[in-house]
Amino acid sequence: MRITSIRTKGQLPSTDIILNVERELRRRFAKAGYVTEVNAETRSAIKIGLHMRSFKLDLSKHDRNLRHAPGLPLKLTDVPTWDQRVEFNGIVNAVLNKFKLSANVKSGPFTIRKGTQVFTECDWLDQKPEWITYNECRGYYVEAVDEKAFVEERRITRLKAQREKRAQAKQREDQRPHLSLAGA
Repeated sequence: MRITSIRTKGQLPSTDIILNVERELRRRFAKAGYVTEVNAETRSAIKIGLHMRSFKLDLSKHDRNLRHAPGLPLKLTDVPTWDQRVEFNGIVNAVLNKFKLSANVKSGPFTIRKGTQVFTECDWLDQKPEWITYNECRGYYVEAVDEKAFVEERRITRLKAQREKRAQAKQREDQRPHLSLAGA
């Protein structure tokens, strides 16, 4: 995610304002439980994000989410859900509003803000590229889940499968004819 063309009343903001924005973004992301990097690149640009993604969940504050992928087992992950992304974008817009800044904010294919115009979830749904919709229709998505309940359910299923496997092995063993050594 990049915040560019930052202006206050049509002028470049001071370095102090940019550093205060950077500090406030870090504070609010940490409070919300999102792990990311925030770096002021210039007086008119701030980069937000980790390598290859904007942010991940702080697992001390959030449960892991459940990632669905066709043909693969369900996987617990720190990848955010759509609702968590909406909250993250809301934090960015709230901080820019607090400092009365005009800026352009892009996150991948999505426009989060243009000048003082704040885009919302409805706008982002309209901006969603075809490939994202295609992947969602094929079954790729991330959803929130109660991690403890999911892990417990998975453990119960695994134990049940192990019991059934042992029972089948015992049944095969019982059905196998035993050779006696008496006839030798």
